[in-house]
Amino acid sequence: MKRLLKPPWLELSTMSVVVILSYIALLLITIGAEIPPGGMSLNSISLLTFGFFLLSFAIA
Repeated sequence: MKRLLKPPWLELSTMSVVVILSYIALLLITIGAEIPPGGMSLNSISLLTFGFFLLSFAIA
């Protein structure tokens, strides 16, 4: 457990938790939102945003 509280594991675990919580928040937003006719589905938008989160996570 002490190893997880030292860099770089602390930053890695923090970033992982933030990415997962952000994706859960996006999914909750998509459940309550309405899609306009001819618009892009909110699930696709949340998956694209999650992909950008993962990309920034990989770069960091």
